[in-house]
Amino acid sequence: MNENQGEYNKFTIAKLSEILNLKKRSILDNIISGREEPTFEFIKIFCKTFRINYNWLNENKGYPFNIEYSYGSPMDYLKDIIKLNPERIYFIQNKSETAETFIMLGFSDWYYMVGTKYWHISNNVGAGGQSQIYDFYRLIKELKENMFSSKCMGLKLENKEFWNIFMGKSFPASCLIGEMGYRGNNPWWDDFTDITHYYPISDRYEEMHGKSFIDAQNIIKYQIEKYHKNV
Repeated sequence: MNENQGEYNKFTIAKLSEILNLKKRSILDNIISGREEPTFEFIKIFCKTFRINYNWLNENKGYPFNIEYSYGSPMDYLKDIIKLNPERIYFIQNKSETAETFIMLGFSDWYYMVGTKYWHISNNVGAGGQSQIYDFYRLIKELKENMFSSKCMGLKLENKEFWNIFMGKSFPASCLIGEMGYRGNNPWWDDFTDITHYYPISDRYEEMHGKSFIDAQNIIKYQIEKYHKNV
C-alpha cells in the first residue's frame, strides 16, 4: 500500500491505527512486529476498511485488492455515483492501440472502488462495443450536467501498470503518483465529449490521444445519427 505513495501519504502504524479506530497503536504494532497473532475478526475489519482481499491476506489466494464494483455498461455507474458521491471519479485508460478503459471511484486516501469491467475506446469493437462507447460518452455528459465535472480526473497508464490496478495486484492509489510526484488530470475524458471538435485544441486530438480516440468519437457520431433516424 505504501509503494509509490510518496512520503505524505505513507501508511504508518499510527495512521492505520487511527483509521481502524483502535484504542491504542500498540495493538497494531504488536501484530506487525509478530509479537501477537491477529484475530480473524481483526483481519476481517482490516480487509473491509482498506478493501483488501480477505482470501489473499488470510490464505494467500488471489490478488491483494478487491475489485467488486461491477456493471455491464458505463451508464450503469451513474445512479451509484450520484448516490455515493465519491471524492473523485477516475477514468483510467491503457496506453494501447485498443485504449482499454475502466472507472475507479475514490472515497479517501485508503478506500477506492475499481470497476471489474473495461471498455475499448477505439474502433476495435463490434456492435455491442460501439453501444458501450456511446454509453461512456453519455455517462460523462450526465456527470457534467449533474455538477460532477470538478470530481472527474483522467489518467493514461502504461500497459503493465494499467492491468496491475485493474486486476487488483496493486493498491489503486499507486497509479495516482508517478516518477515526478502526483499525476495531473489528463483531459482525455473531457475532450472525448467534444465530438464536434469545438474546443480550440481539437486539431491536436489525434496527436494527444491517438487515432483510436478519433475513431471512437466517429462511432459516437454514428450512434447519435442512428438514434435520430430511428426516432
